[in-house]
Amino acid sequence: MAPRLSEENKELIGRCLEIGQVVFRYGLVPSIILLGWLQTSPRINLFRLISPVPIGMAPV
Repeated sequence: MAPRLSEENKELIGRCLEIGQVVFRYGLVPSIILLGWLQTSPRINLFRLISPVPIGMAPV
């Protein structure tokens, strides 16, 4: 038989799960990009990797 949780413990578990979801959602893609960048042999400039401006275009 599973032990019963108090309301305080249920709220704490709920908050931890919410924080975990936020960390997972906003941390997964940047961590994949970082791991891919670290594994490339000729490392490109990190700014060029994350910049929304295309590489060949100069600001006017």
